[in-house]
Amino acid sequence: MSAVIAYVVAHVSHAVLNYALARRTLQFDFGPDNRRLLLASFALLVGLTVWTPRDILGVALALASLTLWAALVVRPDEWRTVWQAAQRMISPQS
Repeated sequence: MSAVIAYVVAHVSHAVLNYALARRTLQFDFGPDNRRLLLASFALLVGLTVWTPRDILGVALALASLTLWAALVVRPDEWRTVWQAAQRMISPQS
């Protein structure tokens, strides 16, 4: 368990350092979309860290959590873009 905690701490500190660098060099700022993405991702990460799925019900709940995360952070126009790209990959026009 301590390895998992160290792994999470490393990722969080890496994200904070990347944000500080991007803010300083690129004048990056958190808008509402970025805040929602960060908070939803952090909640999903903490939830799956605290409660690791160990059976099929747990895996189903984890997949439901991931689906909820995607519904919260991906905008409808982004879903359309992905869908159109997938359609082009599946049936390319000559």
